[in-house]
Amino acid sequence: MDTYKVEKPVLKNFFALMAFVAAVGFTFFFLPSVYLLLVVPVSLTLSLLYLSKEANPISF
Repeated sequence: MDTYKVEKPVLKNFFALMAFVAAVGFTFFFLPSVYLLLVVPVSLTLSLLYLSKEANPISF
């Protein structure tokens, strides 16, 4: 019984810590991926448009 009384809060703290780590990891790994998915194609298309504009300025 004593070990159960000791283990239960430890398990609760462990699950809380794991949830916190999962939330922080989700925030730090998911948001940069969204940022990359949104920003990289836009910047690539803008740079390609700029390069094509510089290559043949008559078409723009």
